[in-house]
Amino acid sequence: MTKFKATLLASLIAAGTLVSAPAFAGWEYWNGSAWVNTTPAGTYVTFTGSTTATVSGIAVPCSSATFNMQLSGGTASIASATFTGGAACTGNVTAENLSWGVSPGAGSGAASSAVTIGGTSYPNAIQVRFNTPARVCTGGVATGTLNSLNNTATNATFTFTAQFLPPPSPCTNVRSTSTLTANVPLRYM
Repeated sequence: MTKFKATLLASLIAAGTLVSAPAFAGWEYWNGSAWVNTTPAGTYVTFTGSTTATVSGIAVPCSSATFNMQLSGGTASIASATFTGGAACTGNVTAENLSWGVSPGAGSGAASSAVTIGGTSYPNAIQVRFNTPARVCTGGVATGTLNSLNNTATNATFTFTAQFLPPPSPCTNVRSTSTLTANVPLRYM
């Protein structure tokens, strides 16, 4: 009987450890058949839409901005960003200081999530170089909302505004002017 009790106690302790283990927390994308927390090399969760910025009083609208988000074990970062569309934008805007950290989202299974990109709390603040007018906007942090999360049939969407430090920054009114749409569904678990 003592051997049985010891075996039962050991089984309960082992089962308790398995039950109390923390759940995975991180970003995942839908690859067409399963949720995956790491993008293969050269593959990204890509958000595309239009943006604008005012640089030293001059508007710089970009009709096509693309942000490539990389996932590594559930941690997200913006690996690259490109801006084209319109005379004021094409060949004028360059993303620098990459990769930009992406904050964790809302709790598991949420349909939308507030996120932060760059800033002092996450690796690599946003930095953007403008050729005309010649300015480099540094110390940037973008805040926004990811929507349509946790749904294998709907690609995620993103809207944001960004601010640059130190004030007064030559870059103001930095924001999405349309909803940026991802190329795949996305979730935070």
